[in-house]
Amino acid sequence: MGEPLLSRGVALFNEGRYFEAHEIWEDLWRETHGPLKTVCQGLIHAAVGLYHIQRDNKVGARSQLRKALDKLKAHPASAPNLDVPDLISQIAGIVDALDQTAESGMALLQASEVRIRAM
Repeated sequence: MGEPLLSRGVALFNEGRYFEAHEIWEDLWRETHGPLKTVCQGLIHAAVGLYHIQRDNKVGARSQLRKALDKLKAHPASAPNLDVPDLISQIAGIVDALDQTAESGMALLQASEVRIRAM
């Protein structure tokens, strides 16, 4: 269920097209149930948070990325073929960068390198 949407969202996300990825994953979220639904919410928050970084909205980025971490940590093994623990680690690094500096430049650099890896 939803594998094409999940894969399409990952491809967009990995291209840095976070807004488009979030739109795809919202469609998936609507048709998903159980722990995978929570992971979808985490992916959506991650995409929106990284989009905020692209738009230089540090406050919005931090808020969305923290929500992403909460959702992804709840069910890290629920997304088929995705290395969710690795994504959690990448996002946590960006949140730390946002917390440690008034400038969002380092977070922007890290955000540009975030990738969802297959398992």
